[in-house]
Amino acid sequence: MMLLVLDLDNTLIDRDQAYASFMQQWLKEKAFMSKQQIEAYLPQIMRIDNHGYNEPLEACEKILRVIEVNKISAEQLWQDSQQLIDYIMPSDSLKRMLDRLALRYQLALLTNGSSSRQRKKIHNATLAPHFDYIGVSEEIGTSKPSTCAFTHILDAMGASAREAISVGDNIHNDIEPATKIGMKTIHIPPHSSHYSSHADITLNHIFELEQHLL
Repeated sequence: MMLLVLDLDNTLIDRDQAYASFMQQWLKEKAFMSKQQIEAYLPQIMRIDNHGYNEPLEACEKILRVIEVNKISAEQLWQDSQQLIDYIMPSDSLKRMLDRLALRYQLALLTNGSSSRQRKKIHNATLAPHFDYIGVSEEIGTSKPSTCAFTHILDAMGASAREAISVGDNIHNDIEPATKIGMKTIHIPPHSSHYSSHADITLNHIFELEQHLL
């Protein structure tokens, strides 16, 4: 049985939606903005955030300059933004798709981050029951883009690289290291500008995954 190794942030969970929901509440409570002001600023804030790819403190500094809030530090905004986890919601459609994939594939989750944060995300999205194995970088002692993160999952699942497919949004973390060790790859970029020619398949959305695999 083939193994699917799936990424978490911006792949299985909509991190952008969670961040947008957090920022709307934060701008209301901390920056005292009206609904109209929030609607005006939010698109620019989301561009600065860049799906969480940018250096966090630098992004927070830019956001504070844009919204002209001087009494809050970038460090405080960064700490506050950790609350985006609370805005992660389960997707019944996603879980049903994972159940169908599980009939033909072994499913593993590989994610970078601290155990407490990533496990809480997985819990809030109610994803744990759908996976045969979950690898969190802090727990397994290695992180993407190291190929060791992928070989750890392969060893844990008793699979070879040629029997596995990496699925994720990040070229550097999910596609390139998996390709190096001989895995097939499926790239689901958050935006067209992040497309990678290195992936075997590129999809527009996670829900296109099923039609390419079943």
